[in-house]
Amino acid sequence: MNCRKRRLARRSKGAIRLVPDFSRKPVPRIVAQVHNRMRIIECRDGIQWIVQRRGGWRHGRERWDDIKYFRSRAGLLGFLRALQEDVEPSALETVENLPAWAGEDK
Repeated sequence: MNCRKRRLARRSKGAIRLVPDFSRKPVPRIVAQVHNRMRIIECRDGIQWIVQRRGGWRHGRERWDDIKYFRSRAGLLGFLRALQEDVEPSALETVENLPAWAGEDK
């Protein structure tokens, strides 16, 4: 179980079980806003970049759906250049300045 926070559950026949605490989700680190309906975030563990598309609203908050996962900057750039949608020039510049592979220092 890969959880940052854990809490104690009810005792069951004398045994204490640890269960994940889902009350707070970590806020994603936004790498770039591609356009108003698409963004790139870094995963929680920092080993890949995730391209997300806004999928509407849920419970009064924006819902973001994962559409692609990338480990390399080259793959991410290729995907952005192949998009038929307008890509913000600042987002393209930000991605060009990322390390060659997710999780490594530049």
